[in-house]
Amino acid sequence: LRSWGAVLHTMTADGHDRAVVGTQVLCHAALMSYALSVRSLGLSPKELRAVETPNSRILTALAARLSQSDPELYLSIQQSADQHPRAAMVRAASQVSNSVEHDGAFAALVQDIVEWLGDDAEAYRSLAQGLMARLQEIDRTADTTRASQDKQLSSGTD
Repeated sequence: LRSWGAVLHTMTADGHDRAVVGTQVLCHAALMSYALSVRSLGLSPKELRAVETPNSRILTALAARLSQSDPELYLSIQQSADQHPRAAMVRAASQVSNSVEHDGAFAALVQDIVEWLGDDAEAYRSLAQGLMARLQEIDRTADTTRASQDKQLSSGTD
């Protein structure tokens, strides 16, 4: 596993199962919920792409990645946990929705996230910045490639 880049950690079986809920069960459910919510708003991927933010682009890309995998695998991951994690996600989405109606409540939820991240916040912010920079690099490369292809097509060269 280490030869593939995995970082191994020693933990109890219960600790592993609790961590998997966050890294797999909630993550996959959040990605599916995001994509299904965007779809329910009647937005096509093309429409979304026209106004997407780096965050929405990453979420859509991850949802696309998930959609290309075996649904039975993701179902088995969801079934490996009880309803508690998904119920927690529904409660959190409700908190976000309700916070919009109350002064200071939204900021308080953001502060809850800051406190939860604690000493790890800067490392995750740095990772996000790197992802955003990489997206910009990918876009520049794609734009250059498209421009080159367009030029070749207009000049009739291969």
